[in-house]
Amino acid sequence: MMNRATTASPSPLRIALIGAGGISRAHTKAFPLFPNRIRLVAVADTALSAARSLAAENGADVSAFADHRELIAEARPEAAVITLPHYLHYPVAKDFLEAGIPVLVEKPVTHTASELRDLNALASAKHLVLMAGQMRRFGSAARHVKQWIDASPENFGELRSFDAVVQVNVDAYTGGKTGHWILDGLKAGGGVIASFGIHRVDLVRMLGGADFSEVTAIGRFDAPFLNGAESQASVLFRMSNGATGTLHANGRAPRTAYMDSFTLHGTHGSIMEVAGPLRYATTTGAVTQQWGHQHEGWMDAPDSSDPRDDAFVQQLLEFAASVQSGRPPSCNTPEMNFNTIACMDAIAESLRTGRTVNVAKL
Repeated sequence: MMNRATTASPSPLRIALIGAGGISRAHTKAFPLFPNRIRLVAVADTALSAARSLAAENGADVSAFADHRELIAEARPEAAVITLPHYLHYPVAKDFLEAGIPVLVEKPVTHTASELRDLNALASAKHLVLMAGQMRRFGSAARHVKQWIDASPENFGELRSFDAVVQVNVDAYTGGKTGHWILDGLKAGGGVIASFGIHRVDLVRMLGGADFSEVTAIGRFDAPFLNGAESQASVLFRMSNGATGTLHANGRAPRTAYMDSFTLHGTHGSIMEVAGPLRYATTTGAVTQQWGHQHEGWMDAPDSSDPRDDAFVQQLLEFAASVQSGRPPSCNTPEMNFNTIACMDAIAESLRTGRTVNVAKL
């Protein structure tokens, strides 16, 4: 598991941001916090006015482009962050890698596992950093719990089961825009799971220490979702270590008090996040002999309020440190992220066919 990125840089890494939508601002907040390590030099978006607006927010010397290929040629960045609609991740990341520029790509890093294989092969051949933007792995609470798990085999032990819930009102998310790309399965690569559930799926792997091996899914495909994007789904998982789990995802929740949650149970410990902080408890290998004891011993994982500890900030710092040092990222390499993307593929196939589907291997 990664430590907080603190390696000093000889000079700020010159970074371009591709995509000026809402999520892009989650990435730009890192630049004023660490001006000696990272510098935003250019923004590209097919909506040039949006690119110009975001560029202006980040300094008079930040250039704006309507075409990322013009940005590559004129701004000549040392690295790029791609925050585009999902279907554009693969072709745009490929353009940057072919130009010799490392990339951090927002989740999901690609539409499909085969696309990720292609990008990984290209990045490996050119000795470039390719990093997946699964930022929840960089959250301070998740990092703390992962360190607790790794500290002793008696803290959590082996993952046995898990249950995850994702619930969102997609009308509220899109502002009621029925033509939003996130509703279109051809552009988003799926529905509620590919766009919202993927974070929980990936955290199960991180904290559980096991990969997905097979999935069985059933779902609904209600409007405004279209082109095969699921509005709701229930998924049964089997993990590589034999653990089993479930995911219930709903993109048409009329009202919801929180967006997502999960519970993981190991041989000795449990982890829970339900409408509150990430919590954990353990028997430390002892047998629980009283009914009431199972409710005791829960601890809240510390969740830093320091903006420098923000998950997006720490993710970008790790990416920059990897690019400048020449070492692979400590988290979210293509090899580390592949099972998450392959699991998305398997869920989509199971939803289409009604069959149990094996998760592809790299």
